[in-house]
Amino acid sequence: MLQKLLCASLLASCSLAAQAASTQWNFVYTGFLDEYSQTFDPTMTASGSFTGEDLNHDNIIQLSELSRLDVAGANHLNCGYHVTCAAPSFSYQLGGALSLTVFASYYRPDGELDGRYGIESGVAVTYGLEDYSEYRYLFTPQTTLSVTAVPEPDTYAMMALGLLGIGALSRRRKSAR
Repeated sequence: MLQKLLCASLLASCSLAAQAASTQWNFVYTGFLDEYSQTFDPTMTASGSFTGEDLNHDNIIQLSELSRLDVAGANHLNCGYHVTCAAPSFSYQLGGALSLTVFASYYRPDGELDGRYGIESGVAVTYGLEDYSEYRYLFTPQTTLSVTAVPEPDTYAMMALGLLGIGALSRRRKSAR
C-alpha cells in the first residue's frame, strides 16, 4: 500500500511541475498584399516565436506573461547590441488569435542604420532598408496564422520516464504470474 501511495505522490508532483513550466510557441503569418504593386503574395511570411506562461489562468498570454518574444532575429523584450526594438502590445488567446505589435531598427557597428522591421497584426508588415526605402505588406482576409507549441526537452524526458514505468510494471506483472 505504501508503495502505491509513493508512486501516486511522485506522479502528482511530476504533473504539477509540468503544468508550471513556460511554453514556447512558433507563429507564422502567411499571405500579404504588397502595398506598392497591389498584388497578393501567398508566399510572403512574417514569423517569430514567443515563450510565456498563463500566470493568471485566463487562457490569454499577455505581454507581461512573456519571458521571450523573438521576431526578425531580435528578442523584443531584451534587445541586443546594435538593435533598438519595442513590443508595445502582445496578446495570444491559447489555441486561437495572436495580436502583436513589434518594431526593430538594426544598426551597423559604425552606428549607421542598417534596416528596420515591424509587424502590426491585422495591419501590415514593414521592412525598411538602410537607404530609407520601405516595403509594406498588408494583412488581408486571405492572410493566415499558424501557431504551434514547441515541446520542451522536459516533455520528452517525462514521456520517456512514463513509458519506462509502464514497461517496468508490465514486466513485473508478467514475472509475478
